[in-house]
Amino acid sequence: MLTDAELARQRGYRFYVSRKEQRGGRWLKVYEGEMLEEALRVGREAKAFEVAVFLETAHGGFVYWTSKHPDVFNSSVLTTEMS
Repeated sequence: MLTDAELARQRGYRFYVSRKEQRGGRWLKVYEGEMLEEALRVGREAKAFEVAVFLETAHGGFVYWTSKHPDVFNSSVLTTEMS
């Protein structure tokens, strides 16, 4: 079975990290790239009210990880075909 990072590389997914400075604030993009590991590193190191790693698709962004639940990974967004 492939890890999330291997699956992301295989499918050529892009990720971005965004942060919110306050409750109800706007998401501000701080990183964008193809490496899930790097996106998670940047997300974990960012200091803000909330930080999230999103999977980027032609249809928008889908949450993979958030600082509100740092031990939970939404792996299902990597296995769903988004065309």
